[in-house]
Amino acid sequence: MDDETVVPAGIDPDSRWILRTGAICAFAVVAGYLATFPLYAWVGIPPSAGTEAQLEYFGSHADGWWTIAWLMIVTDLLLLPLFLALYRALKGVGRDLMLLAVACIGLFVALDMAVTWTAHSVLISSGTAFTAATSGAAKAALAASAAYPSAILESPVAGTLAIVMPSLGILLTGLVMLRGGFSKPTAYLALATGVTAIAFMGSYVVEALSPLRIVNALLVTVWYALAGIRLYRLGQR
Repeated sequence: MDDETVVPAGIDPDSRWILRTGAICAFAVVAGYLATFPLYAWVGIPPSAGTEAQLEYFGSHADGWWTIAWLMIVTDLLLLPLFLALYRALKGVGRDLMLLAVACIGLFVALDMAVTWTAHSVLISSGTAFTAATSGAAKAALAASAAYPSAILESPVAGTLAIVMPSLGILLTGLVMLRGGFSKPTAYLALATGVTAIAFMGSYVVEALSPLRIVNALLVTVWYALAGIRLYRLGQR
């Protein structure tokens, strides 16, 4: 029997609206991620070092980066109801693992908003002021104040957590999906997402592993779409 023909244990009729809401959030997250692809192509890659160079860059691409920042903040928030729906769908077959998965996603959202996108917002606003400044003293003061958020974004810890934490939550969810209720391809895709994120950590030692970040992003996007489709079907039953 196909796993997707079986309703996971523990789903009650009152959960249908949560499942449908989670599905809508999953589709919105996918749309948000897809929208960032042309945006990132538009703004290009920020300078990897040099606060003044970074401020010049962010100031020159402020519109694109504000759009990316707000889009990512919204998608972060949408992950919370999405994983609540996944928890309600799968708690009957793996409650403890799903609690850990939800915890990973919650921690990721908190860190991403408090660290990653807060640092970006400071660099964008400071960059706008930097490009408009007419005196060297003003530019030097802005560069000094932006040194800390610049250092945060250059930190390998922040970058690693931003990829590993959500992928770990997806991996744990995939382990529960293997027990039933979701298709095996969806479960294996979740496992592949976790594995690529863990392997990406090695890119700080082996540069050749860096492309795994792109592979991971593509796997995450497809997985959210498949999870959303399944949640919507469960919400219709």
